[in-house]
Amino acid sequence: MSEKPDEVMVIVNHYRQDLKRLMIEKGICYLRAGDSTGSILVTPGFERMQYVLLHTGGEDCHLFRLKTRENFQIWTKETLEKYGFHPEHSSYYVVLHFDNAKEIEFIRHPYLKQKINSYRAKIRPLSDFIGID
Repeated sequence: MSEKPDEVMVIVNHYRQDLKRLMIEKGICYLRAGDSTGSILVTPGFERMQYVLLHTGGEDCHLFRLKTRENFQIWTKETLEKYGFHPEHSSYYVVLHFDNAKEIEFIRHPYLKQKINSYRAKIRPLSDFIGID
């Protein structure tokens, strides 16, 4: 991915249908943090995150704007449980709060099916999803 220092970025991640539904209801997206398998890596573009895209195996995609751009929190498993989630794979999670009242329409349906990579969190440019340059 070529680096454009002012490009708006999206965190893209797969969730089971029931978990994705709860995340949309609460306006909370979480990803594993720390040294557990599947933890999110902070890579170039992470500091420009302004959106979250939730999907299930590359299908049923939902795009939302973060409530506070370029901002995330680290929560414990126990804190997520207080919000009705049941995380199983890590003690710590990166948490993103998004505006669940304003889903963003796609100009073109995103292609997210990439075999095993469909299920890994990644950071991609917003222009990949809503057709802006």
